[in-house]
Amino acid sequence: MTGDIHDDFADIYGDLWHGLQAFDRGDGVYAVGHWRASYFRHWGHHASLAIYVIDEYYRKTKNGEQDAGPNDEERGDVSVPK
Repeated sequence: MTGDIHDDFADIYGDLWHGLQAFDRGDGVYAVGHWRASYFRHWGHHASLAIYVIDEYYRKTKNGEQDAGPNDEERGDVSVPK
């Protein structure tokens, strides 16, 4: 996998923003349907990866690893469960 946590948050934001625009227009049924479908299709995966990277960062800093930046893993150096 490639990318970083910034890309994950940007993707999540984009999917949620689309639903918010529909909600603001008064189409709550479409908004909820979009959020649900896009969660399973796209942004849920990015949210899980972002949580994983944040967790790895805090575990490494707790263990005293000096160079534990949240994007250092670049998702290629850590084992990400699928």
